[in-house]
Amino acid sequence: MKSLILTFIMTLSFSAMAQSHKYKFIYKSFDGQIIKNCTYKPINEWYDYEVKCDEKVFSVHLLVRSYTRQLTPKTTIEVLYWINNKTIPNRIEGSGSSIWFDLTEKTAFEAITVSQSTDQDTAGLYLYIKPY
Repeated sequence: MKSLILTFIMTLSFSAMAQSHKYKFIYKSFDGQIIKNCTYKPINEWYDYEVKCDEKVFSVHLLVRSYTRQLTPKTTIEVLYWINNKTIPNRIEGSGSSIWFDLTEKTAFEAITVSQSTDQDTAGLYLYIKPY
């Protein structure tokens, strides 16, 4: 029972942490000819979003967590950023990465920028993360 309660509290804590960040998505072609601001909305409570950039549609799994501890590394930031391009029916293209930042001191981050290639590696879905 104690582990169930602990798991529930940790899940609530991580959910609250995920909501304490501001996200911005931008679709950019690698040749610089196309730049589109995107809108997003949650699909469920498990860190999944629908991202729309005009006619481009993506499903995004995004999780940002920060861990602190007394030992080095004192701060670890985890970013899971996985995308599926759903623009063309019956052809789902995806890419993703899990990124861990280990910092020697307890610190908050100012901003994180990551991107994933899409459209057969001709463009990227850029993600800008800022804490509230």
